[in-house]
Amino acid sequence: MAEKHRDGAHVLKKYHAPQTPCEPLLQADDIPESIKLKLREVGETLDPLQLLEEVRAVQAHLVAIADGDGTVAAGSPQSPDLAAFLAGLASAWRTGEVRPTHAVETTPRYLRALRKITVV
Repeated sequence: MAEKHRDGAHVLKKYHAPQTPCEPLLQADDIPESIKLKLREVGETLDPLQLLEEVRAVQAHLVAIADGDGTVAAGSPQSPDLAAFLAGLASAWRTGEVRPTHAVETTPRYLRALRKITVV
């Protein structure tokens, strides 16, 4: 928070502009220049779309493990397309929840084991 002013019961708060966790380190005076240079090099190689793809692949893997499937969902081999991702943002809210971990369970988790028991 940058500022806080009180006018009777009304409190006015002003915040700093949002920053990544790396930006305050780059602005700090007590961090050596060699470390700042290394941080900048690592920051340039990061790809948020690739990270999103990896997170979704790991989420799908965890869902497969939780469901007890022997098969594991593999991540997509192609790299994510920035133009398609940005074009889909305008209508993404209409499609609902798209995370692989989101699923409406028809049976409670504690009853899942009962589905696999077969009566002879």
